[in-house]
Amino acid sequence: MASLKILIAISRYQPIWQCIINFGGVEILIELLNNISVPIRCLAAECLGAVAKTAKARSLIRQKNGIFKLHQYAITTPNKQWKRSIALAKSGAIVLSVLSNSRRTRKAMQLCNILPYLSRHLKSTDVVFLQSVVKIIGEFAKEQLYRSSILSENMIPLLVHALNYNDGLLSERVCKVFYRASEDERIRHEVFKEKGLVLMKKILDNCSLDDNTLLPIIKSVTGAISKLLLSPENVKVVSKLGISEILIPMMKSKSIKILLNVLNAFIEILKVPANRLEFSKNRGLHALLSLQSNTIPLVLILVNYALAQCAEEPSLINIIIENDGVRLLWSLLTHPNDEVKASAAVAICPCIKTAQDSGYMVRSLVSGLEILVKLLKSNNVNVLASVCATIANVVQDEENIGILTEFKVCYLLSKILCAPNTNTLQANLSQAIAQCCRFGNNREVFGKEDVVVHLVRYLDTDDYRIHKAAAQALYQLSLDPDNIIRMHAEGCVKPLLKLIGSSDEELQEAASQCVSNIRNLAFANSMAKNAKTTNKN
Repeated sequence: MASLKILIAISRYQPIWQCIINFGGVEILIELLNNISVPIRCLAAECLGAVAKTAKARSLIRQKNGIFKLHQYAITTPNKQWKRSIALAKSGAIVLSVLSNSRRTRKAMQLCNILPYLSRHLKSTDVVFLQSVVKIIGEFAKEQLYRSSILSENMIPLLVHALNYNDGLLSERVCKVFYRASEDERIRHEVFKEKGLVLMKKILDNCSLDDNTLLPIIKSVTGAISKLLLSPENVKVVSKLGISEILIPMMKSKSIKILLNVLNAFIEILKVPANRLEFSKNRGLHALLSLQSNTIPLVLILVNYALAQCAEEPSLINIIIENDGVRLLWSLLTHPNDEVKASAAVAICPCIKTAQDSGYMVRSLVSGLEILVKLLKSNNVNVLASVCATIANVVQDEENIGILTEFKVCYLLSKILCAPNTNTLQANLSQAIAQCCRFGNNREVFGKEDVVVHLVRYLDTDDYRIHKAAAQALYQLSLDPDNIIRMHAEGCVKPLLKLIGSSDEELQEAASQCVSNIRNLAFANSMAKNAKTTNKN
């Protein structure tokens, strides 16, 4: 016992771990797990927990059947010798909480069917014991394979209840479980049903960013909230609970992880129009705009997506413009990070749609339109998709479309059609082509670049967005007779006839008008042939 106590004390230092391993200490400690003395078994387990922070030690523990022995500790149930049984259970849980960092160890633990026993231990009132149990569950929650087991073992209500203990470390670990497990929609629903957000809000009420000791708890709670808000039912209760008011000041946090969690949360919150106005009233929009000067790419990406939600609200667009929000978004189109460029373009789209004189606003930006055209040469699919969506909005103004045409926008859009692309890019690209067709001889230019061939192929996809955008583009192109001949040759009439039966009126109209133009040209040709035959006779 004395030797074990000394080893535990010195094993706080990393160089000692390797010495213990090299001297065969892991094997000896595993043997001691079978000792008759309960205190010796507990001390041996505690020492293993310190050494198990290295991959080599974890591997040795698995090879020497240490997982099974520790599992026997963890599944210990209360009996007449309560103190001894709970001491063993605690010791086993502490070691397994360290070992569970390893994916292989988790697999070995699950082979011992440990999750049902962990669920049983969640009913304990011993906070220290719960800390270890919840940490193990948090490691299992990393993998989709085990999330169903967490749900089926009815752990979520017990985990939510654990937030009532007002223990910082326990609350932190419970929220980590929710953060990792909330990829599963069913788990998000369970947390909602058990009113988990209410308890998380209470935790944040008692936390201050000025207290560095509370930052890990805030980080964990905000992370859990950001994931739980992926479900609309959780978003609906945000305004009732006043969570937005608590999160807004946290956008000034120096902790990048907290900031990212808060921004992710607001991206979901701001999808509800009513929440946008409340967000602005609480100075949230101003706090968001101040983050545009941040230099961290991931922060900028999330800020852009949040601004895109705010820009949908007509009453907020003037605040964004007055605070140079649009200009700064446009400047981010030249950022070296492709995802920042893509997110900036996404945010610009609703700004153009909502602003009153958006055409002049765009032209007032130095080299603004030229930057858009240059981005069409990008190799990043997300950048291309976002820029095409922006162009589709920008060219609603006649002067803008004239300038872009001079920059050869039609040729660049045609080249993108030939490259491998995603459904989103195909839809946005088709929309951009449809809008550009309305100016000058752009229809003829697109026709010469074989745009019709690709757009007809787009009609064979299963994506409704592509169908609608491609049909609108084909209608615009069908106003040129040469393009109609190509459409007919590519067999576009049959898929267009199917789309006429769509429930979307805009898609119906575009498809039917395109078919009508094809039919009119065919009828005109037929009449011309008949006239020639009559003249010969």
